[in-house]
Amino acid sequence: MKNIIKSFYPSWFVVCMGTGIMVNLFKAEGQNFLSYVFTLINIIFFAMIFLIWFIRWFVSFEDVKKDLTNPLLSNYFATMPISLLIVGLNILINQQYFGSNFSASFAKFSYYLGSFLMIVFSIITFLVHLSKKEIPSSVLNFAYFMPPVGNLIAPILGNEIISRTLIDGNQKSVIAFINLAMFGIGFMLFLSYLPIIKGRFILHEPVEKGHFPTMFIFLAPVSAIIVVLKGFVQSLKLTGIMNDSVLPALINMVVTALWGFGFWILIALFILLLKNLKTPFSLAYWAYVFPVGIFALATFKVNLTYNFWFLNFFAKSVVWVLCIVWIYNLFITLKNVFNKKLLIR
Repeated sequence: MKNIIKSFYPSWFVVCMGTGIMVNLFKAEGQNFLSYVFTLINIIFFAMIFLIWFIRWFVSFEDVKKDLTNPLLSNYFATMPISLLIVGLNILINQQYFGSNFSASFAKFSYYLGSFLMIVFSIITFLVHLSKKEIPSSVLNFAYFMPPVGNLIAPILGNEIISRTLIDGNQKSVIAFINLAMFGIGFMLFLSYLPIIKGRFILHEPVEKGHFPTMFIFLAPVSAIIVVLKGFVQSLKLTGIMNDSVLPALINMVVTALWGFGFWILIALFILLLKNLKTPFSLAYWAYVFPVGIFALATFKVNLTYNFWFLNFFAKSVVWVLCIVWIYNLFITLKNVFNKKLLIR
């Protein structure tokens, strides 16, 4: 057991991220019971992974420190607060099963703690990147977008708290302020890392086979920005910050343009995937679920404005394709847990 804790990857929470996005997708499609079932599954996954992750800080802190100072693995520490935020969101959107009081309380707990930890880990990761005299091109991949994604997930939950819970005006204003600040952090970090990662692929060799699935993370920040902006239309109105009828229309134009960019990314990634079908399995396989899933969720959000049948058909089709991918990922992950290939580095 000690060796398992010592070797525990900080990226294990990607399982929770992939499961959590399925909760939101089922809810968007109207599959309420499936959304509830996947919420229960995600709570179990999060509890198990968090327990080992938390114990490792005390039992094997030197190994944690090594991972934190690793220019690649440090990015994955963001997956813990991301998962906490997602579990809070999962419970909140299924409050008819968990009770409105508990759901609201847990969502706010997840929001405040998750946002705080997200800022802490994104700062640590940023400092690690700056402290390295030279970072090998082999570790420069799309996992660097994990901290930006985490900061963008926080306002998604924050917007839902404002829209779905009974809180007073002061709390709404505080959450709206944090939402906008977190959005600014995530958006600017995404813009900062984008030319660095893009330059790596232009100037150096293609991504290693084992890291190929991380390319799908590129889709996540673009999609998260869409979901956040659509959420702002409702939440900022409720807080009284945005009353201008022109601004929501402008936001709809921006998110549509971003959706077009996201769709372009998805097509490009799918073509690359056809060329890399024999990628060896790792936890990076879960990058096929969450980024594509949040793009499907963004599609549902965008289509609230247009109500196009083809966008609805596309989003719903992606949901069931991802369900199959999720089942496959879970099966192969458990297989590699039982043979200990994922437990010992």
